[in-house]
Amino acid sequence: VENKVNNTIQIILFFVIPMVAGLSFLAEPVWNIFYDGNNLCINVFRYSICTSIFYSLFLNVYTIMQSVNRQRFANKTIIVGLLVKLVLNIPLIVLFSKISFIPTYYGSITATILAYIIPITMCLIDLKKNMNINLKPTLKTLINVIISTIVMISVLILLKFILPLSGGKMHSIMIVAIYTLVGIVVYLLLNITNKTFENIFKCNIKEFIKSKFRRKV
Repeated sequence: VENKVNNTIQIILFFVIPMVAGLSFLAEPVWNIFYDGNNLCINVFRYSICTSIFYSLFLNVYTIMQSVNRQRFANKTIIVGLLVKLVLNIPLIVLFSKISFIPTYYGSITATILAYIIPITMCLIDLKKNMNINLKPTLKTLINVIISTIVMISVLILLKFILPLSGGKMHSIMIVAIYTLVGIVVYLLLNITNKTFENIFKCNIKEFIKSKFRRKV
C-alpha cells in the first residue's frame, strides 16, 4: 500500500508540476492563439493555472483515502476546504488590494489554492498517522522534480532572448511548439540523469517507450 500511494503521488508530481510551470510561462502565446492579447487576462490565466497542481493532487489523494477506507475523513477535509475558501476569499482580496506589488485578483486564486492545500495536508497526515505510510520517497521525488522544473524554466527564459514570446497567432503557435519541445527534452534529460524517472516508473526511458508501444499495438 505504501509503495502504491507513493508511486501514485510521484507520477502526478512528475507530470503536473512541469506542465503547469511550462504553461504558466507560456501563458501569453497560449492565450494569443485563442484570444486577443490582454495583459489582465493573461496575468489571471498565468496564476490560475497553478491551481491545477493542487487540484490534481487533491483528486488523487482523495481517491487514495477512499481506497484505504478513510473516505469519511476525506469527506470532512472537503468541508474544511470549502470553509477555507469561504473564509479567506474576501480577506485575501482586501489584503492584496493593500499590497502594491500583488494584484488584487490574486486574492481569490490564492484562497482556492489554500482550499486545496489544507485538505491535501490533512489527508497525508492521516495516511501517515493511521496507515503508517512513509512519504519520504515522495518528498525526495518532489525536490528533484522542482529542481528539474526550475532548470527547465531557466533554459526557456534564456531562449526568450532568441525567440520572443510576443507575436501574432501563427507566431504564438510556433513559439508554443518550440518551447514545449525544448522544455520536454531538458526536463526528461535531467530526470533521466538523476534517476528520478527510473525510480518512479521502475524502468529506463527506452523500456518505458517500448512498453507503451506494445500496449498500443
